[in-house]
Amino acid sequence: MCRAVYYCGPECQKKHWKEHRSHCKQVTAITVEGHTVEEVRVPASSVPTAKRVPRGWVRCPVPHMLGVPLYIKRGLGQLSKQVFQEQVVYMMVDPVSGFAPPDWQGGPAMGFVGKCMLARADGADMSNKVYRELFDYIWYLMDFYTEGRGEEVAREMLDPESFAEHVASRRGMIRYDCENVDVGDDASDDSGSTSSEAGGS
Repeated sequence: MCRAVYYCGPECQKKHWKEHRSHCKQVTAITVEGHTVEEVRVPASSVPTAKRVPRGWVRCPVPHMLGVPLYIKRGLGQLSKQVFQEQVVYMMVDPVSGFAPPDWQGGPAMGFVGKCMLARADGADMSNKVYRELFDYIWYLMDFYTEGRGEEVAREMLDPESFAEHVASRRGMIRYDCENVDVGDDASDDSGSTSSEAGGS
């Protein structure tokens, strides 16, 4: 065996054999511009089968970890007035650093990302209520990120149970009627998920 490919079990290995056979036992090191690149092994990981994500949609990492399979699409035009879209940017923060990618932080003016659309990949309604609960929890987590406790957040606080506990503890305190967020009418895209527009805070 060449050991260049790892499988979850014998059944998967047998299924892949026709494709893998021509590559099996070939050289495990290659030369690139005079330097030898040794074979590198990484731990196997499970990749769930998923529908293709339509062009322009980006996965929101923290909401996914909280059990809300949220995607965001930007570039739907400018808002009627420039609004700092902190809430939309928070959907894109990195689970460990607490920072959103640079292209989500800025633009011509820091934090202005234009109109965005949010959609759930599981087909559930993307409501203003869910959006506000996500923002409230991520806002709460920012205290931990600013204290340099991002790894602790990622390890202990980014799961559906912690999110549900937070929402329950804040019952009656989360504002669902804030200005400049228009969830509009739920609209279904071609993948069957529902989406809502988000305009900012």
